[in-house]
Amino acid sequence: MPRQTSQLSNSRLWFGEVGIDVGFAFFIGQTGDNQAHAHWVHQCIVRLDQPYTLFSAGLSFQSDAIFVPAGVEHRLIAPRHLSLFFDPTTTLAKALCDHLEEPRAVQALPQKIADFFRGLLALENSGKNFHQHCQDFFKHHHKASKSDPRLPIILRSIRQETSADSAKLSKLAQQIALSESRFSHWFREQTGMPLRSYRKWLRLIVALEAILDGSNAINAAHAAGFSDQAHFSRTFLAMFGVTPHSLLPHLIRRK
Repeated sequence: MPRQTSQLSNSRLWFGEVGIDVGFAFFIGQTGDNQAHAHWVHQCIVRLDQPYTLFSAGLSFQSDAIFVPAGVEHRLIAPRHLSLFFDPTTTLAKALCDHLEEPRAVQALPQKIADFFRGLLALENSGKNFHQHCQDFFKHHHKASKSDPRLPIILRSIRQETSADSAKLSKLAQQIALSESRFSHWFREQTGMPLRSYRKWLRLIVALEAILDGSNAINAAHAAGFSDQAHFSRTFLAMFGVTPHSLLPHLIRRK
C-alpha cells in the first residue's frame, strides 16, 4: 500500500458536513489545502468516490479505507470521503484497535469495518446515530482487555473542567495518590498521549463546537480555555493542518 512520494499541490477548497459527539466525530466531504498535522484521536478514512492519497513519514498510502493512529503526522488529499475520529481513551476506540494488526501504525482497515463505515451513510442522518451505530457494531466485536480502573475517574475530571484551569496536574495526581511526575508517566502509559496534548485536543473540540453553533472565534477560544484567538488558531493549524478561517466557513454541522 505505501510508496515513496513527493509533495503534491492542491488548490481545492474544503467543504462538507461535520458531526460531533462525546469522544467521537465525523466529516463527510472534500479536503482542501492542508499541511502536515497530527491530532490526538484515531482517524479512519473511507473512500466514497474517487481514490484519495494520504502522506505520512515520507510515504504515500492509497487504499479503500485507512486507519491513522492518534499523534501520527500526516496530510490528506481527498475528494468526497468519510473520516471518523475516535478518542483513543474510549471503549469504542479500544474495540476498533482490537481489529488492527498494529494500532500504532498507518494501515488499511479490515474490509468488514470499511464496509460498515461506508454503510453508515445509508442509515441515518443524525450524527449521534452514527456514533450509536458504531457502538452497536463494535460491542459485538470487542475483545475483553484489562484497563486501569483509575483512568475513568481521571478522564471524567479532565472532561468536566476542559475550559477551566482548576484541574491542575497536582490535583489530578492526588486523586489517585501519585506524584506529579509519576502521574504524567502513568497517563501517557494509559492513553498513549501526554496529558497536555489531550487537554489541548478537548479544548479545541469545545471551541469548534461553539463556532459551528454560531459563536465567533474570539468568544469560542476564551470559552474553551485558550489564552486568545491566536493561541486557538495555532492549535487548530497544528492539529488539522489548516486555519480555522480556511475551514470552518465551509462546514455544516449535522445534528
